[in-house]
Amino acid sequence: MLVSSLIDFVDEFKFIVFDFDGTLKHTAGIKADGYLELFSFSEESTQEKIRLHDSENPHLSRFDKIPLYLNFCSIEPTRENVEKYTIAYGNIVKGKVLNANAVDGAQCFIERISKEKKLYIASATPQEEIEFILNTEGWSSYFQCIYGSPNRKQVILKEIVRTCRLPEDKGLFIGDTLGDKLAAVEVGLPFLWRLERKTPETIQFESDFYIYDFME
Repeated sequence: MLVSSLIDFVDEFKFIVFDFDGTLKHTAGIKADGYLELFSFSEESTQEKIRLHDSENPHLSRFDKIPLYLNFCSIEPTRENVEKYTIAYGNIVKGKVLNANAVDGAQCFIERISKEKKLYIASATPQEEIEFILNTEGWSSYFQCIYGSPNRKQVILKEIVRTCRLPEDKGLFIGDTLGDKLAAVEVGLPFLWRLERKTPETIQFESDFYIYDFME
């Protein structure tokens, strides 16, 4: 069901958790293209394998994906290799994420509700990187705490609930992937999809509530 008034919808919640990539900024394609650029030396069939896995597992972090993609490329995923490729991937995508467009209304919405509710970030982006991005964007002050990987979102959400000392149904998780939805369900948090307008209708029918942007 499409939410007609986002401000009214969130009124009942005491704390709100946001995913970042694809939820607050249009970065999903950037992250996907980054893996293909990182492994551009590989055969076309391997790149297609990487592309397919990434598209089917958008909730997994680079710490999960890069060791697997190294295996796809017949490169041993030693600690040294994983660290090397993880750093290289971060260098590829960080600037592009900063230059990406925010979802319409995102900053104004966050700024407004941060005066009334506790806000958090739960991202699959590495901790230092997501903190750097939000600091650079000037968004950090809106959030009580910013959580990134390698912690999984289920763990992050449980920690936020524990910190807030409020029942799960007093919080809301806003995300854009099935992994986000499943994490919310596991923890017991209500969930709101942030969808692209081109999202297939089958996805929309599976969601309880969804928005296309943060315009009030």
